[in-house]
Amino acid sequence: MNRLLLLSLLLPLALVSWLAPTPALCGEIRVLTYNIHHGEGRDSKFDLLRLAKLIKAQKPDLVALQEIDVKTTRADGVDQAAELGRLTEMHYSFCKFMDYAGGAYGQMVLSKHPILERENLELPDGYEPRRAAMIRVQLPQLESPVVFVGHHFYGTADQRLAQAAAVVKRFGQSDVPVLMAGDFNSRPNSPPMDLLRQAGWIDPASGDEGAETFPSNEPRRRIDYVLHQPQSSIQYVSSKVIDERVASDHRPVLTILKTPDPTSSTSRASEGVGGGNRPNILFVYTDDQSHRTVSCYPEAYDWVDTPNIDTLAARGVRFAHAYIGTWCMPSRATMLTGHHQYGVESMRMEGEYPASVYDPDKCPFWPKVLREHGYVTAQIGKWHTGVDGGFGRDWDHQIVWNRPKYPANAGHYYDDQIVEVDGEKKRISGYTTDWYTDRATDFIRGKNRAAGRPWYLWLCYGAVHGPFTPAKRHQLAYADAAVPEPADIYPDQETRAGKPAYVRERKRWIRNASGQAELESGVRQRTVVNRPLHGNTLQDWVRQYHQGVLALDEAVGRLCQVLKETGQEENTLIVFTSDQGMAWGQKGFQQKVAPYDANIRGPLIVSFPGRIPQGRVCPTPVGGTDLPPTFLAYAKVPLPWKMHGHDLTPLLNDPGRPWDHPALTVMTGQRYGSATKVVPVDPEVLYETVRVPWWVSLQKGRYKYIRTLVEGEVEELYDMDRDPAELVNLAFEPEHLDRLREYRAATLAELRRTGAGMADSLPGFSTPE
Repeated sequence: MNRLLLLSLLLPLALVSWLAPTPALCGEIRVLTYNIHHGEGRDSKFDLLRLAKLIKAQKPDLVALQEIDVKTTRADGVDQAAELGRLTEMHYSFCKFMDYAGGAYGQMVLSKHPILERENLELPDGYEPRRAAMIRVQLPQLESPVVFVGHHFYGTADQRLAQAAAVVKRFGQSDVPVLMAGDFNSRPNSPPMDLLRQAGWIDPASGDEGAETFPSNEPRRRIDYVLHQPQSSIQYVSSKVIDERVASDHRPVLTILKTPDPTSSTSRASEGVGGGNRPNILFVYTDDQSHRTVSCYPEAYDWVDTPNIDTLAARGVRFAHAYIGTWCMPSRATMLTGHHQYGVESMRMEGEYPASVYDPDKCPFWPKVLREHGYVTAQIGKWHTGVDGGFGRDWDHQIVWNRPKYPANAGHYYDDQIVEVDGEKKRISGYTTDWYTDRATDFIRGKNRAAGRPWYLWLCYGAVHGPFTPAKRHQLAYADAAVPEPADIYPDQETRAGKPAYVRERKRWIRNASGQAELESGVRQRTVVNRPLHGNTLQDWVRQYHQGVLALDEAVGRLCQVLKETGQEENTLIVFTSDQGMAWGQKGFQQKVAPYDANIRGPLIVSFPGRIPQGRVCPTPVGGTDLPPTFLAYAKVPLPWKMHGHDLTPLLNDPGRPWDHPALTVMTGQRYGSATKVVPVDPEVLYETVRVPWWVSLQKGRYKYIRTLVEGEVEELYDMDRDPAELVNLAFEPEHLDRLREYRAATLAELRRTGAGMADSLPGFSTPE
């Protein structure tokens, strides 16, 4: 039987035999790829010895070399494949593309260890014939052989896409270790690379700066790669482009991978990658959406109607008291790190608002870890946490409106947005709530992701942030809406007594000529031009705000329907929440940030059919820091670092069970990490976020404690069962003094538990001690 035919039969059988994850022996795997330009350097010299020295210096296990001449007149009749094998002292396999100049032209692969099998895989032709060089090698780092593929894509964009498709067809979704290296002649966001990513090939160095390889004297393009699959059996260590400018017209790339330590918790957690017991996670995250806008919440106005979100709650657990964040940026930072604002190291506002930056080494985001454990990670929608969106590092797929990166476009919440699609900038039009939903349903159906792997999608809507613009189809909705005035909307009301000065003096609402509450100067936001559709009264604004929620409700219905249509409904954890809420008149506010439920309390609904109870309400207060550890628990991934919150799985399984963990909420303005160790006294810093000073709050059971971090200010204590509007401050009442002390101490203890540097130097207060 023809040897190639035999191998073409044997190799798929070998792949089938490795379907279970390969047991690993801990160790590094060094992979080099280099287009050597048929041995000719930029100095016009043919010097295989300098190439061999460069290769040997990197101590590689596997090498893919492109543009190899075998006995051509151009190479003076030298068999470059055999010679490089001899000079490097490595095993080799040559893959011929075509006859050329009296000899042959193609590519080769080298291996430090004996080659067990070899095959040349036919690829669609480009400008020239193409094949991929495939070998099976027993590396000492692995107990079973690894497949190594070297190739050199070439031709038009369509031809290179067809060549990538042939590789995808051959390997599909493999549970065996497969490494692939070569000259792809394709940039990171090109169709061939997108196709390979969607098929499960991992580009571990994606997003790395300085990864350009061509031309060697002044690299401007990244076209040389080392890829692998699956993620579970091999982990990324590092990648570098070697600074060699003369020996070829490309620079070589060395990627260092490793096999996980089989005794580590990370390795054990990886063993179930791709299994049906690891759910997809759909995290729907809206903007500035109060719990009062969802009709299944008893605090909603009686005219509010959100049938799809209500259905989600009927199929899962609704949390009655959720405090996800205080304003947009720190809330999102918490979602990405599992830390309160004071624990988000290196994050800072820098440049024109809302520009911000962070150091990913000091401030890693946990979706990267989920990705390393076999999940496809994606984010769609609003991004408001540093100009670095993390595509290729934290996210396999990303379509984001990056507000920090494009400040001039930062107010375009509902149309005409500059978005980045997997790092590529483009401008879009259309109502963004609908547009984001379209992209999300595409992803759920399988676009831009590898089949057969669990996925995590963070879907971040801009609604209903100001300017609170509803879709045109909803602009006549709620025509008969009636909005009662809050009891503490004006500063001259007795209900403002007992509050800190910034609350007592807050004056945003006035009585107009008709006696209605009206915004004194309209909605004021730094990057947003607001357009009242109906007028400037409380009634008008609340109606417009709720109209903006209707498209979100429709979006939830569409997402759930697509999950059902695609058969993913029963294996998808859905979490619906918002970064925080929005006050409409309460305590004189028209904004978030302040510590009161009206300002920051949002919806939190979790649905997982068949896995958690249906139609239940959890009365326990919970916070935003609790969500990341919950996601990781469902994904069966150990916490990559200490997080401030707690896995909510016990409450999801039994919503009425006792819970010992209080919900801590903190607002430190526009400062993060180490910059919060000392509470500022400069009013320009202390009050820099909508004139609300720094504060900490703790809620446990029926009581809520608030400490404003201003020297000499009052503390606050509220009975949330009897006084949900937080009108009566119990901190001044002697019969509640013991409880005040208890909650004050519990707050300090929680700050210390979570490493808050300011815990032992908080400003004093005027409340009785």
